[in-house]
Amino acid sequence: MTDKPDSAESLLGTGTAVSDGMQTALRKAKTRARGDIASTVEVRFESLTKDFQEEVSGEYLQQFTQAQKEVTSQFLMGTTARDQALMEEGGQYRAYVLMEMPIGQASKELLSKLRANEELYERFRASEAFDELKTEVERYEDTRSEEKSPQSPN
Repeated sequence: MTDKPDSAESLLGTGTAVSDGMQTALRKAKTRARGDIASTVEVRFESLTKDFQEEVSGEYLQQFTQAQKEVTSQFLMGTTARDQALMEEGGQYRAYVLMEMPIGQASKELLSKLRANEELYERFRASEAFDELKTEVERYEDTRSEEKSPQSPN
């Protein structure tokens, strides 16, 4: 496996682990890769939170942060292995895994959660952080519509 490639549509995480059991090595490597993704999501959402924090009171920020945590947790469970490799080393297995999480889909879900609380959503919409999140969702929707549209023959 190569280094972690860049992706505009997804967050990628890498993990490696060693174990006597092949499945255990894979499971541990996937868990570490999800941890790598979680760190990236945390940093990404942290900037949104900081922008939003400058404009709202504590109660709204607490609700916003809780929505982020729920979405992140949900989508980490839905990550998929984009690539994986196994090697034998001295009677043990070493697993390498590249996990993928669709960031646009996670951003879309966060907006949906925020919409469920009208007052919080209205506060968030008035912030600069909203524009950033909305742009991410639109980019995701554009990518999905391109994938679904039939290709015209040349």
